[in-house]
Amino acid sequence: MFLILFPFAVWAVYSARRKARAREEKQENAAEEPVRPVRLVTEADIRRRSHPVRTTIQVDGMCCEGCARRLEQSVQKLPDTLAAASFEKGRLILYSRSPQDPAEIQARIAEAGFAEKQEIL
Repeated sequence: MFLILFPFAVWAVYSARRKARAREEKQENAAEEPVRPVRLVTEADIRRRSHPVRTTIQVDGMCCEGCARRLEQSVQKLPDTLAAASFEKGRLILYSRSPQDPAEIQARIAEAGFAEKQEIL
């Protein structure tokens, strides 16, 4: 029985040592290579390229992520418009191919159940 299992045991030990050596070499090579900064293309980059007109609006009444999504969906019904809402900042950012009518934007915001913040000086 020993003679049957011996070759397998030798192979298992050899294989484990080979993998450990390969792992160590990989770590050594990684330490020697300089780290090159990589800039990933983000969703915001794509929005800026395809929809160059950006409009930022302060919105009152958003209290959660669901409110922000509802506002985004309502405003994105406008033609050629993408929207990003942040309930923490109370802000709606519109990306469009051409300037949008402010009255239409306000109507979509009101349709979602929110109001544009009025600045008091």
